[in-house]
Amino acid sequence: MKILKESYGICFIMMLLTSMLSAQTKFFTGSFTELMAKAQDENKPVFIDLYFTGCMPCKQMDENVFPKESVAELLNEDFIAYKINVFKEGEKELGLKMMKKFAITGFPSFLILSPKGQTINVFGGFQGEDNLTAFLKQALIDYHSGKNLAYSNSFEINYPSFYKGFFETKKLTVSQAELNQFLEDYEDHMDEISFLTMMKFVREGAFAKFYLDHLIEFAAMYGKTRVGMSTLQKVSYAKTYAAKSGDMKFYENFLSNVKTLMPEDKWQGLSVKQYYLPLYEETENIDWLLLKLQNSDSYWVEISNACGALINTYKSDQKVLKELLKLYQGGNVDRYSQGDRYKMAAIYLHLEKYKQAKEHLEGIEEYRGSFGLNEDNIEELHLAIAEKAQETFEVKDVKDFKPFNFN
Repeated sequence: MKILKESYGICFIMMLLTSMLSAQTKFFTGSFTELMAKAQDENKPVFIDLYFTGCMPCKQMDENVFPKESVAELLNEDFIAYKINVFKEGEKELGLKMMKKFAITGFPSFLILSPKGQTINVFGGFQGEDNLTAFLKQALIDYHSGKNLAYSNSFEINYPSFYKGFFETKKLTVSQAELNQFLEDYEDHMDEISFLTMMKFVREGAFAKFYLDHLIEFAAMYGKTRVGMSTLQKVSYAKTYAAKSGDMKFYENFLSNVKTLMPEDKWQGLSVKQYYLPLYEETENIDWLLLKLQNSDSYWVEISNACGALINTYKSDQKVLKELLKLYQGGNVDRYSQGDRYKMAAIYLHLEKYKQAKEHLEGIEEYRGSFGLNEDNIEELHLAIAEKAQETFEVKDVKDFKPFNFN
């Protein structure tokens, strides 16, 4: 009986190990030429992971995403998967070609190519299991329907000297004015070189505006996600242009386009801090910001994080305080943190509703903890409520963070 039990145990362990090994993504290890030949022989698209040793998000992909069964199954059965260590001797020449070709500076970055070298998609950053499988499934649909992006198949493109120099030396040697002049003189403002120049380098001037005015067209040609994410570098121009020109319709259109192009989870995490607050800080239009926050589908922690500084700024403005309170009252109590309760108590204090303020601090320790909030801060608020000292009380910059999920 003991031998039988041990045999079952060994079999179980072997089955578990076999399952774990079979779930690993298999990356082709030949040359790039051999990779593309294999893709043509098997009639499969190519998935390329651009990474470098020491890159933490790259390591997280290797340890927590590529081994996932759903990811490994897709990549092993429907793609030829390949890795390029972009700074490693023997691979960095190919890595540099890829970086120039697609204006890549962040890692990990991912390319999906057809067997003929046509570009199906380009995207980057850590991707959880759900996001990556969604990208892969869409890439298969695009591949089988013959839908490709507008990048040329060639790596031998006559790039302008400033462009080549940047990827070879990591230094941009031209000014924003010179970049705009280059584009002004360039014949086709929608082609690959124009797009890459505007997306990667242009931050101000006529062609910053041109880029933002043509986001949807560029996305259709060169990839929805990367165009959407590239707007993070354009917010400074967009907010300044809207504030100086008074053209709020321009900024609203900008936001609408970004939301359309950016993955939903990215928009939910970035919209408040990266898109709403910058325009508010430029214009001090609190009514606009409150309306955005009230109608936002952003993660609650991002909305709540924005409220701390607003409470201090508008502590004497009853109207704004009441609108901030509505934001909290509209939330689901199950998701509240200690920081939320602390800020709600502070709002009630400034509204001179001392009983409600005190009630919101009672049992605060039972809620999820918040970064930057300690017992002394809570005691200070208790004291301010007891002494009705709202004029001198300042809310601490308490933050909450959405828990990280490898999925």
